[in-house]
Amino acid sequence: MNKKERILLLEIEEIFAAISAIILIVAAFLPWGSSANASITGIAGTDSLATIGIGILALITLLMRSVPNCIPLILGIAAFVISLNDFVVMNNLTKALEGSVGYGLYLTLLGSLGVFIGTAIEVVRSGICRRKRA
Repeated sequence: MNKKERILLLEIEEIFAAISAIILIVAAFLPWGSSANASITGIAGTDSLATIGIGILALITLLMRSVPNCIPLILGIAAFVISLNDFVVMNNLTKALEGSVGYGLYLTLLGSLGVFIGTAIEVVRSGICRRKRA
């Protein structure tokens, strides 16, 4: 097996985390909240830019073999904290406007949890802050 083939091989938890990172990125462009009169997408706020950036960084670090596995784990935690805060804020705001939290924000929460869970399984399996197996 040559070096190129080894780089492309991913464990199932890494694939799960990578798909979750893609969901995290896409969710920023979806509705985060709506009311009778308006709907707001995640990209309208600055937090969605942070989740896009975190999702891209997580995806890159998951695909690179030379990066320690704790980096995407930390990124997953950061994305979850941001999305949970946004969920609480949006929930309070939409209740005041008699609206609802949009599915994009739910996907942001799920994507961030997926990055965290997939990477956490990798960390448990191979050890914290270790380079990925080649």
